[in-house]
Amino acid sequence: MTTIPAQRAGGEPHRWWVRVFGGIFLASAVTHLVLVTAAPHSYDSFAKGSWWPFVTHAWHSVFVPNVGYFIALLIAFEAAVGLLILSRRYRRIGIAAAIAFNAALILFGWGFCIWSVPAIALLAWFWHLESRPAPASDASAGAGPGTRARHQVMARSR
Repeated sequence: MTTIPAQRAGGEPHRWWVRVFGGIFLASAVTHLVLVTAAPHSYDSFAKGSWWPFVTHAWHSVFVPNVGYFIALLIAFEAAVGLLILSRRYRRIGIAAAIAFNAALILFGWGFCIWSVPAIALLAWFWHLESRPAPASDASAGAGPGTRARHQVMARSR
């Protein structure tokens, strides 16, 4: 009989990242909710470090006047990405969205590269890990539809 911690340690050692990245996106959604409620003008200088003037111009002319609407979309997006990453079935969609989000952050300057480039590398690795088939446990090894019938037929033929 195997205990639950032993199963977790031996079964899927790469799953720690699910809670970390899913939690980061959910925490970011909550942080933006608090920030836009308490200090909406804190977003005014966000694009100041961008390498491209069109990003700074678009930020000040489109985003800042409509900060409440855009941050609401950001909150919904980050919450959805966090929940997708935490899910099993749609995890790869969440990973793809997180990669796209971090790639978009690079538009805002060097400071975001410090976070986004390693995050994209980790997320790409996790994408790879999610692409591999899950290892079969000892109890279910060889089990599948018709396994019992095949064993019975083989036993009769001996």
